[in-house]
Amino acid sequence: MNSLFEKKILTLLFSVFIASIAAGINIIAFPAILIENNISSFFIGITSTIEIIAGVIISLFLSKIIHRIGTLKTAIAIALVYSVVIYYIFFYQNIYVWIALDAICGACWLSLFIIRQSWINIVIKENRSIIIALTSTIFCAGFIIGSFFIKEIGALNHRSLILSSTLITFSIIVLFYIRNSQPREIDSQRLAFSEIYTKSKIATISRFLLSLQVSAIIFFTIVIGKYINISVENSGLLISAFMASGFVDLYAGFLVKKFNRINMIKIGFIGCLISMSSAMIFYESYKILLAIYFLYGCFSALIFIASLTIINESFDKEKLISANASFEGIGAIGSISGALIGGIFIELFSFYGFFLLIIITNLLAIFYNKINYSK
Repeated sequence: MNSLFEKKILTLLFSVFIASIAAGINIIAFPAILIENNISSFFIGITSTIEIIAGVIISLFLSKIIHRIGTLKTAIAIALVYSVVIYYIFFYQNIYVWIALDAICGACWLSLFIIRQSWINIVIKENRSIIIALTSTIFCAGFIIGSFFIKEIGALNHRSLILSSTLITFSIIVLFYIRNSQPREIDSQRLAFSEIYTKSKIATISRFLLSLQVSAIIFFTIVIGKYINISVENSGLLISAFMASGFVDLYAGFLVKKFNRINMIKIGFIGCLISMSSAMIFYESYKILLAIYFLYGCFSALIFIASLTIINESFDKEKLISANASFEGIGAIGSISGALIGGIFIELFSFYGFFLLIIITNLLAIFYNKINYSK
């Protein structure tokens, strides 16, 4: 591994780290602002759904945009728009303005995520699963730091979103240091979801179902905390416990490299099922919930890293941006489903609906993977 390669990887990982701090701030501040303005869990689900739909739409055109104006220029333009919107979204006007601004955030967030992820996968030469796991670990570390910033500054303090806006811009500025390594040979043709599915049915469906339940974790943990008398800041720490599992993602990367990846996906869903089934029983104990969220994150890491490794090893480098965009699009559709169905389940079954959705999703994944792996 030469020094140039190390420089590229370290810079990209540093960019991921900075961006993830902003994500940790936003994911707690956004629902807190909506709750403060008396928006129901159903409409919080709707806003989250539209945010993700915007991300899916932009992902369909991202490879064409990058092919036309370049990777770094695209990232700069998106980051500037994103930063401005984050700054002004704090000043809640009405639900319709919020939805419009949140949709822009969703499109910007997913675009920058795809660009970084593809850039990393183009640069790496070997040990893909380990580097993907390391990226996940670094993202989780930044996310946790962001949630602690929220706890110190306050979810309803504008300074939190000012910090987030600044970090988003800085996370792209650092990429100037490695601008000569930006992806240049880009296939501008979008890969159909069916082509991704054909490459690996289990990886594709696993990503969809994992994203469905993780979106429920991210979008509704703050809402659930309100039902079971947990403060916004402490509910945010539950999400941090889930993200803290990223510190063992590197170990998950070694497992994915050493063992059968499909088996790792199966074990991951079984672990997620057991974790959230336990949470439904022990939700009254905050400390047990923290532990359960952490374990759930550990098992979900196996699914994420294994499925992402399978897809990134299935395509040539010039197709990786298109492949990652389509794969993230599939994940985004899962997130849309989780945000929408999660809001409905909570309205129908109170906070029990949150746990029921995740349990049902894991049962479906286990059943689907069992059928397809035996073929």
